Amino acid sequence: RGEFQPSIENEALSDLEVFEERMIARFIELLGTYMWSRSLAAIAADEIPTLVRMMYPQVPDVFVNFFDYAIRTCSFLTRDAAGSYSFINNAIRDYFAVRKFRDDIVNSYYYWDTSRERGQEAIRRIPIELGLKALSAEIVGVLADALRIDVLKALKRLKDIIEHEDERAKASPETLYYLGGNCLAIYARLNGGRVPPGRDRLDLRGRWLNGTYLSHCNLTGVDLQGSLMHGCDLSSATLTGADLHSVRLVAAKLSDADFSNVR
Repeated sequence: RGEFQPSIENEALSDLEVFEERMIARFIELLGTYMWSRSLAAIAADEIPTLVRMMYPQVPDVFVNFFDYAIRTCSFLTRDAAGSYSFINNAIRDYFAVRKFRDDIVNSYYYWDTSRERGQEAIRRIPIELGLKALSAEIVGVLADALRIDVLKALKRLKDIIEHEDERAKASPETLYYLGGNCLAIYARLNGGRVPPGRDRLDLRGRWLNGTYLSHCNLTGVDLQGSLMHGCDLSSATLTGADLHSVRLVAAKLSDADFSNVR
């Protein structure tokens, strides 16, 4: 799926109805992701403008006010007497969150960033919400399925995040603590349940891999030296011959994992 590149003037004039539907859909994805990452069952109406600004930082106030009206008629949401919005159930919330996760992984740059058009370096897109909370097994599976149509691009992008955004995660643990671990979990599922050995394939040395879900995965010969794996799930995983020197396994699930011949 190509990246949505909104142009308020041109697209709104050419097809206002389609433009509005796209904008609302993208906002619902952001809302679902925001609520999932914070385990929220509801969100107050006065928080909506802040979320809109996160997505469209340069639009006028009248544009922001449009969303409050638009989501009142959204069939995926309910609004109580106090003005708080909720998804009709968490499965719907998670569905829209997965849609945004997929977009964040497949597309390397923010759609609103026009730096490249001006000959400047673009802002690297970071799936921040993937750093806030560990993905469940169900969401890892659904997200991997959603990425299969772009599997090679997704694997390359996940590798890039794991290897090149690690220092950024360590500098911002309050927002990116689970980023590397979630990306590794998705990578493994996309790669047939296998984490490839060899630093040239995927360099995991010294990485933050917190919350990673690798249950039943094959990590034979993988070099994990010095990595932090807080809250990871390695149950029934195969780690034969893996290098675990100085690995910090904290509150990890290790039942029935194969640690034969590890270093």
